Amino acid sequence: MLRLVLLVLFHWFKRVSASIASIRPDRVESDYSRFDVSEQDDRWSVWTMLIVWGLVFYILGSLGYYAKVHMWDSLTVEQQSTILLSMTVNQQVL
Repeated sequence: MLRLVLLVLFHWFKRVSASIASIRPDRVESDYSRFDVSEQDDRWSVWTMLIVWGLVFYILGSLGYYAKVHMWDSLTVEQQSTILLSMTVNQQVL
């Protein structure tokens, strides 16, 4: 489901950016440059990576916040200390 949402978002972003780029009057394109795919792929790769990393950080942050609010806060102090102790023991073993 997440993959489908990301694909739709990337497709939408590509269409919007292409329409904005075609509206600019200072950009003069010949017939050859309009169909040159390699130039367009190189241009949007940085933007694509920025969007992907932004979405990844947003999703991970949201999952962390959800786990803290709905799972960690519902535990008792004894359960929290037991979990923290087992996490530190696992880190020392590694």
